[in-house]
Amino acid sequence: MSGPAPKSAGMRARRNLPAGGEWTTLPPLIEPVLPDLGDVAPGAAWSPRVLALWSGWRQDFATQLYGPSEIAMAVELAYLVDAAITGGKATMWTEALKWMDSLALTPKGKRIARVCPGDPPAAGAVVNMTPDFRRDVAMPSVRDRRGPLVDSPVVREQESNR
Repeated sequence: MSGPAPKSAGMRARRNLPAGGEWTTLPPLIEPVLPDLGDVAPGAAWSPRVLALWSGWRQDFATQLYGPSEIAMAVELAYLVDAAITGGKATMWTEALKWMDSLALTPKGKRIARVCPGDPPAAGAVVNMTPDFRRDVAMPSVRDRRGPLVDSPVVREQESNR
């Protein structure tokens, strides 16, 4: 290995936690922002799958951020999904998924838009999203055989609590 060894935690220049941006907490949706599909295209024969998707989108809390252009894009997305269902190509589904992400209609889209329902974690609270390897990830046989991955006071405390 070339290059200098990494500095210890106490000597590193960056001591703060990296921030990825501010999350926006949205209140529960009281009244749907998206119109009923019957009002958008009267007389159109929508697929039952599109109707189910549209019903879910109308109840989604992220739709309260929509303006007229996002509502128009959601309507076009409904047409795209309907065309994909009635015999489109596989590329139509990937396009529809990209549109759903950009409209924050998927979990990935909500993470990108940084919107969440309810209260975010308290200021200054550190939330550890990394799973415990031995408890959550490893197979049972690996959990039994493997010793501490890192010799530290935290690991020793976890081992003594088991």
